[in-house]
Amino acid sequence: MKLFKKSSKENKFSDCALELLHNSKLSYLDFIMQSYMAKDYVAWCKGMGQTPDEDSAEFYFDMHNNTAEVEQLTEIGFYE
Repeated sequence: MKLFKKSSKENKFSDCALELLHNSKLSYLDFIMQSYMAKDYVAWCKGMGQTPDEDSAEFYFDMHNNTAEVEQLTEIGFYE
């Protein structure tokens, strides 16, 4: 099963991956490290003097959701 997919216009998460994250079956750190965001997240951590961990991954995830991702997250009830 593919947790992440890329659309032709922008990066999008699969509904399955978001559901696993929302239901706490996948940590933010695992989610980001398996997604297209991994390389940028690691570089951001390095630049901030952070070690990749759950707290920084959640913060990074919330900071970097684009409009399409927020709409997708809202549609599946992630932000309730």
